[in-house]
Amino acid sequence: MVTHVVMWTVREDGFSGKQEAAKALKSRLETMYGAVPHFISLEVGLNAIDGAAACDVVLITRHSDMEQLERYRIDPVHKEVASWVGEHTSFRAVVDFES
Repeated sequence: MVTHVVMWTVREDGFSGKQEAAKALKSRLETMYGAVPHFISLEVGLNAIDGAAACDVVLITRHSDMEQLERYRIDPVHKEVASWVGEHTSFRAVVDFES
């Protein structure tokens, strides 16, 4: 199994604050559930405790193998969502690991 973890810091531009921006990002990421067939599970979480090193949103997807992760990455729906997310975030960190 491959786990794909992505964390972002949101930009507040166009939103009434960080919380609204984070909720919009979460909602957009969740549109991939059922629309992108290349993962076993998808979970999106919002940060609960602010801190200097904290991100605002986390995405965790699980894939059967690296091939399915790569198919996920190039899926047109994923690419469209990723583009939108990129426009509304200022920082992104990614970790992919096998278990």
